[in-house]
Amino acid sequence: MRAGARVLTITGLSAAAVLLTGCGSTSEDPAEWWGAGGETRIQNLVDDVSDVNRARMSPSVVLGEACESLRKHVAEAEEFESIPDDDIQETWADALASFKRGIPDCVAGVDAQDDALASQGVMEITGDGLRHLRSTASMLRTSVDAQ
Repeated sequence: MRAGARVLTITGLSAAAVLLTGCGSTSEDPAEWWGAGGETRIQNLVDDVSDVNRARMSPSVVLGEACESLRKHVAEAEEFESIPDDDIQETWADALASFKRGIPDCVAGVDAQDDALASQGVMEITGDGLRHLRSTASMLRTSVDAQ
Protein backbone atom coordinates (compact mmCIF):
# COMPACT_ATOMS: atom_id res chain seq x y z
CA MET A 1 0.00 0.00 0.00
CA ARG A 2 1.34 3.43 -0.85
CA ALA A 3 2.15 5.91 1.93
CA GLY A 4 -0.53 8.37 0.80
CA ALA A 5 -3.17 5.66 0.84
CA ARG A 6 -2.09 4.59 4.34
CA VAL A 7 -2.41 8.13 5.69
CA LEU A 8 -5.83 8.51 4.08
CA THR A 9 -6.97 5.15 5.48
CA ILE A 10 -5.73 5.97 8.99
CA THR A 11 -7.33 9.41 8.84
CA GLY A 12 -10.61 7.88 7.68
CA LEU A 13 -10.55 5.28 10.45
CA SER A 14 -9.79 7.93 13.05
CA ALA A 15 -12.69 10.07 11.88
CA ALA A 16 -15.02 7.07 11.94
CA ALA A 17 -13.91 6.20 15.47
CA VAL A 18 -14.59 9.75 16.65
CA LEU A 19 -18.04 9.72 15.05
CA LEU A 20 -18.92 6.33 16.49
CA THR A 21 -17.76 7.33 19.94
CA GLY A 22 -20.02 10.36 19.83
CA CYS A 23 -22.99 8.32 18.63
CA GLY A 24 -22.76 5.69 21.31
CA SER A 25 -21.63 7.92 24.11
CA THR A 26 -22.52 6.89 27.61
CA SER A 27 -22.37 8.77 30.85
CA GLU A 28 -19.02 8.81 32.56
CA ASP A 29 -20.20 9.46 36.10
CA PRO A 30 -23.38 8.78 38.06
CA ALA A 31 -24.45 12.44 37.96
CA GLU A 32 -24.43 12.34 34.15
CA TRP A 33 -26.38 9.04 34.18
CA TRP A 34 -28.93 10.61 36.54
CA GLY A 35 -29.36 13.67 34.33
CA ALA A 36 -29.40 11.71 31.06
CA GLY A 37 -32.56 9.81 31.99
CA GLY A 38 -31.57 7.71 34.98
CA GLU A 39 -33.71 9.79 37.32
CA THR A 40 -36.75 9.13 35.13
CA ARG A 41 -36.04 5.38 35.12
CA ILE A 42 -35.83 5.29 38.90
CA GLN A 43 -38.92 7.45 39.40
CA ASN A 44 -40.95 5.23 37.05
CA LEU A 45 -40.00 2.18 39.11
CA VAL A 46 -40.72 3.92 42.43
CA ASP A 47 -44.16 4.91 41.13
CA ASP A 48 -44.86 1.39 39.87
CA VAL A 49 -43.80 -0.27 43.13
CA SER A 50 -46.03 2.18 45.02
CA ASP A 51 -48.90 1.23 42.70
CA VAL A 52 -48.24 -2.48 43.26
CA ASN A 53 -48.18 -1.96 47.01
CA ARG A 54 -51.47 -0.01 46.98
CA ALA A 55 -53.09 -2.49 44.58
CA ARG A 56 -52.33 -5.53 46.73
CA MET A 57 -55.63 -4.90 48.53
CA SER A 58 -57.53 -3.86 45.39
CA PRO A 59 -59.43 -5.94 42.87
CA SER A 60 -57.00 -8.23 41.07
CA VAL A 61 -57.26 -6.42 37.73
CA VAL A 62 -55.73 -3.31 39.33
CA LEU A 63 -52.82 -5.36 40.70
CA GLY A 64 -52.29 -7.00 37.32
CA GLU A 65 -52.13 -3.60 35.61
CA ALA A 66 -49.65 -2.33 38.20
CA CYS A 67 -47.40 -5.37 37.69
CA GLU A 68 -47.58 -5.00 33.90
CA SER A 69 -46.59 -1.33 34.17
CA LEU A 70 -43.64 -2.36 36.34
CA ARG A 71 -42.67 -5.00 33.75
CA LYS A 72 -42.64 -2.32 31.03
CA HIS A 73 -40.50 0.06 33.07
CA VAL A 74 -38.08 -2.69 34.12
CA ALA A 75 -37.54 -3.51 30.43
CA GLU A 76 -36.91 0.19 29.67
CA ALA A 77 -34.46 0.40 32.58
CA GLU A 78 -32.58 -2.66 31.33
CA GLU A 79 -32.27 -1.12 27.86
CA PHE A 80 -30.90 2.12 29.30
CA GLU A 81 -27.17 2.50 29.78
CA SER A 82 -25.46 1.05 32.84
CA ILE A 83 -24.70 3.24 35.83
CA PRO A 84 -21.01 4.19 35.56
CA ASP A 85 -20.21 3.11 39.12
CA ASP A 86 -19.75 -0.60 39.82
CA ASP A 87 -21.26 -0.60 43.31
CA ILE A 88 -24.32 1.42 42.32
CA GLN A 89 -24.76 -0.62 39.12
CA GLU A 90 -24.68 -3.86 41.12
CA THR A 91 -27.42 -2.63 43.46
CA TRP A 92 -29.45 -1.39 40.47
CA ALA A 93 -29.09 -4.77 38.75
CA ASP A 94 -30.22 -6.49 41.97
CA ALA A 95 -33.34 -4.29 42.07
CA LEU A 96 -34.22 -5.08 38.46
CA ALA A 97 -33.59 -8.80 39.02
CA SER A 98 -35.87 -8.82 42.08
CA PHE A 99 -38.60 -7.09 40.12
CA LYS A 100 -38.18 -9.59 37.29
CA ARG A 101 -38.54 -12.46 39.77
CA GLY A 102 -41.70 -11.01 41.32
CA ILE A 103 -43.56 -9.80 38.24
CA PRO A 104 -44.34 -13.23 36.71
CA ASP A 105 -45.82 -14.49 40.00
CA CYS A 106 -47.83 -11.31 40.40
CA VAL A 107 -49.27 -11.50 36.89
CA ALA A 108 -49.79 -15.28 36.94
CA GLY A 109 -51.46 -15.07 40.34
CA VAL A 110 -53.82 -12.37 39.13
CA ASP A 111 -54.63 -14.28 35.94
CA ALA A 112 -55.29 -17.53 37.83
CA GLN A 113 -57.04 -15.72 40.69
CA ASP A 114 -54.43 -17.30 42.97
CA ASP A 115 -53.99 -14.79 45.80
CA ALA A 116 -51.08 -16.71 47.34
CA LEU A 117 -49.08 -16.66 44.10
CA ALA A 118 -49.87 -12.99 43.45
CA SER A 119 -48.85 -12.16 47.03
CA GLN A 120 -45.59 -14.03 46.59
CA GLY A 121 -44.79 -11.83 43.59
CA VAL A 122 -45.82 -8.67 45.42
CA MET A 123 -43.57 -9.60 48.35
CA GLU A 124 -40.56 -10.00 46.03
CA ILE A 125 -41.32 -6.65 44.39
CA THR A 126 -42.00 -4.66 47.56
CA GLY A 127 -39.38 -6.52 49.61
CA ASP A 128 -36.01 -7.13 47.98
CA GLY A 129 -36.82 -5.13 44.86
CA LEU A 130 -37.80 -1.99 46.74
CA ARG A 131 -34.91 -2.37 49.20
CA HIS A 132 -32.38 -2.51 46.35
CA LEU A 133 -34.11 0.35 44.53
CA ARG A 134 -33.95 2.54 47.64
CA SER A 135 -30.27 1.71 48.06
CA THR A 136 -29.61 2.59 44.42
CA ALA A 137 -31.41 5.93 44.75
CA SER A 138 -29.59 6.74 47.99
CA MET A 139 -26.18 5.91 46.51
CA LEU A 140 -26.96 7.99 43.43
CA ARG A 141 -28.12 10.96 45.51
CA THR A 142 -24.90 10.81 47.52
CA SER A 143 -22.84 10.67 44.34
CA VAL A 144 -24.78 13.48 42.66
CA ASP A 145 -24.66 15.69 45.77
CA ALA A 146 -20.89 15.20 45.98
CA GLN A 147 -20.46 16.75 42.54
